[in-house]
Parts: sequence; structure tokens; C-alpha cells
Amino acid sequence: MKGFKKALALLVALVMVFGVSATVSAATSYKDGSYDAATDADAQGTSYKLHVDIKDGKINAATFVMVLGNGQMELNDESVNWLPAENQSQYKSILQLTKTYAAKLVETKDGSKVTAMPLDETIYPAFADCWKKIAKEAAAAEVAVTKPTVAKTKVTLYLSGSNKKLTYKVALKDNAGYTATYKSSDAKIATVSKQGVITAKKAGTANVVVTFKKGTDTYKKTVKVTVKAK
Repeated sequence: MKGFKKALALLVALVMVFGVSATVSAATSYKDGSYDAATDADAQGTSYKLHVDIKDGKINAATFVMVLGNGQMELNDESVNWLPAENQSQYKSILQLTKTYAAKLVETKDGSKVTAMPLDETIYPAFADCWKKIAKEAAAAEVAVTKPTVAKTKVTLYLSGSNKKLTYKVALKDNAGYTATYKSSDAKIATVSKQGVITAKKAGTANVVVTFKKGTDTYKKTVKVTVKAK
């Protein structure tokens, strides 16, 4: 208990100025729900717990409390008055700080940067530890984005001979919902139709650029066309 009282004395002596920042890697959105995290009790039986409510992917409400006596009592506006009179001012300071942390967390919406008062070496790390646990649990899984593409990025056409092949239709992949347009870098070597049919004209190389569009999403793929005499 002596160590705890010493920490309380240090806490009261600190100047309460905002400015210490803790950056927590966070997703831009979270899974809606209620989440809880707590620290282990220290040698004096003191621990901390954080409760966070997520709504519409953002932090909607939060409470951060000190728990005394190995889980027997949460420090709040009512219970603080049950404590010994000589310690009430210190506990009330801690109570105010835990409320401040919770309020600051809600202000951030995503918890990516929590600004807090400078504290002793116990309370703030406990708060940061609880939030990291919740952020990890509530993080919404990233949705894999499948980009449209082409089946072949290299095509060889032949103007004559046993391998004669004058045309190739560009085969598209994962392009549902996308419109595709085509453009040849050199129409003297190979042309391409609106339907994506490449036609060989003379020996050489050209690039056919396929542009996929859906709303504001735009992707491009290049098909290298090599035209040989035979």
C-alpha cells in the first residue's frame, strides 16, 4: 500500500497539462458491438478496465475505471466517498483522470491517436494496454479487393506460314461490373476493336492497353502484341 500511496502523491504533484500522445495502430473501422478489456491486478490488488461501445464502425462510448481490492470495488462517483477521508482527494483525482481518458478515446472516433495527461507509470500504460486489446479484437477484417485483369499479357500473331494467326480476342478476368476499353500503341502493327479483338497488320511489336472502369475505380492492364511474318 505504501508504494500505491507514493504513486498517488506523485500523481497529485504532476501538472495536469494535455500533450502526451500515444499512437495506437487502429483500423479505420471496427465491428459494431460492446468490448471489454482489463489489466491484471498488481501487488496491491489494483487493476483497471476499459469498456467501449462501437456503433457504425466508430467509437460511440467508453468508460475506463480503476478497480480496487482485487475486483471488489470499482472507483466511481459513489464509491469514492466510501474510501478513507485522508485518501479521497487523491482517489478523486484518479477518478477524474480515468473519465478524461474515456472521453478522449470517444473524441478520436477510431482511437488512432489518444492524447492524455502526463501520469505516473501505472495508470496511463494500463489505459493504453486495454485499448490495444480492444482495438485488436474489434478490428474489422479487411476485405480483399479483386482487381480486373486479362488472361494473357503477351500475345504472338503470325502474318503467314503454318502458324498463321491474324487475330486474338483479349480475354478478361474478374471484370464483373466493369466496362473495358481498348487502345493500340501502334495501329500500323496491330489494331484493336471496341470488342477487344486484336488484328495483326505487319511485323513488329505494339501494346494494347485495356482500361477497366466502374464508378470512380479505374484499372489498366497491358497486352504486349508481337507480330511475326511467319
